[in-house]
Amino acid sequence: MNRSYRTALLVAAIAAVVGGAAMGCNFIVGVGDYSVGSGTPSGEGGAVMGGEDGGSEGGASDAKADGPAVDARVNRGLVGDPCMTNTDCTAAGANCNGTSCVESCTTSASCGSNSAGTPNVCVQGLCFPGCTTNAGCAPYDGTTCQLLVAGSGEVCAPGSTTTGTGTIGDPCTSQADCAKGQCNGTWCAEACVPATGCGSNTAGNQNQCLPAAGSSDICFPGCAMDSDCAVFTGTLTCQVIGSVSACKATSGNIGDPCTTSAQCTQGSCMSGIPWCTTSCSSTGATCGSTSVGESNYCVENANSAYICFAGCTMFRDCTAYPGTTCQLITGSSTQYVCSSSSSSTNFGFIGDPCATATDCTEGTCMAPDIVWCTQACTVDSDCQGSDSAGNPTYCVLNGAGNHVCFPGCTTDADCTGYSVSLTCQANASEAGTKICSQ
Repeated sequence: MNRSYRTALLVAAIAAVVGGAAMGCNFIVGVGDYSVGSGTPSGEGGAVMGGEDGGSEGGASDAKADGPAVDARVNRGLVGDPCMTNTDCTAAGANCNGTSCVESCTTSASCGSNSAGTPNVCVQGLCFPGCTTNAGCAPYDGTTCQLLVAGSGEVCAPGSTTTGTGTIGDPCTSQADCAKGQCNGTWCAEACVPATGCGSNTAGNQNQCLPAAGSSDICFPGCAMDSDCAVFTGTLTCQVIGSVSACKATSGNIGDPCTTSAQCTQGSCMSGIPWCTTSCSSTGATCGSTSVGESNYCVENANSAYICFAGCTMFRDCTAYPGTTCQLITGSSTQYVCSSSSSSTNFGFIGDPCATATDCTEGTCMAPDIVWCTQACTVDSDCQGSDSAGNPTYCVLNGAGNHVCFPGCTTDADCTGYSVSLTCQANASEAGTKICSQ
């Protein structure tokens, strides 16, 4: 397919909340049907745990020879064992809260372990059964494995038991999707403390412990780019918060992604423009900031109208806006916006910025090591001549000892728009030429 035909297709293609993170903190109130206190064969002469004796000698002999194996979760009435009434709890000072035997505590160490050998956890002055997954909460009807209080261990607490496979940071629409944590309508979440962290989701992204509106810190799905957030319901983008990145809903500011004006609290969502915008006065005038703090700027668009464009500082900032790349405003040396102007649109040619293989129509994306579309080569002509901006491309011996295609340049300005900082440097593989490199 020749490049002009492919370009026409691409131009045509381009033209073409978080829910409340309620963490259930009311302690166990349900009454389960787990059989407790009625006695279980011990395997030694058929003696019944909690009974006065093991029955007749004949019965004892039969139980020893043919009786069932002891359940690994045998209830001995210890703290953390399942219960229905106080009589099911034989440990000194223990009472039944309707689901498990509890007692007062000051530290988790003083709570010991339940009959299954799982350490109990001290939460708000009471010992509760500890857990690591929802499966560990199966004996406690109506509970899931949760971190109810920041800094405490995970315990079996109210929340429908599920057979879902989702872990913390995985997408969900109901509790049935989560094998761990609680579904907030968008992902499986739980309370957290920054020092402890939140582990990774199934996609391998490091979850982030961040403040949530109206609640303590909770685990948010981590991300590297907006495509990592596309699996969640609602309009989530990959937002840089301090030193980390996480999938969060935007506030509808000017420059925030949108598909309808209902998503904009500022301005409106215009046809063909995938961000909240409004009219402005002149090219380069400021237009406030996006939800993640990028400064927006006024640009005259193809219809000769001055409107606010979403600001950016690197290629990845524009992944929320299909068909755009981070481009320098004409006549400026410091102001960048996401744009799909025909003069410099990224068509995924060799040398064009990329974050994933789907960004490339030539070669492939080797991010995070190589953040442009590239391929193996032996001579410059293998690199298709130029990138979308018209800069030449070169076959270069890289630091790993491989010949791959690099974007050419004249000044450092030609090397902006990539997700890492690149500068225009002399090409050691070919005298008199320059390439974008670190």
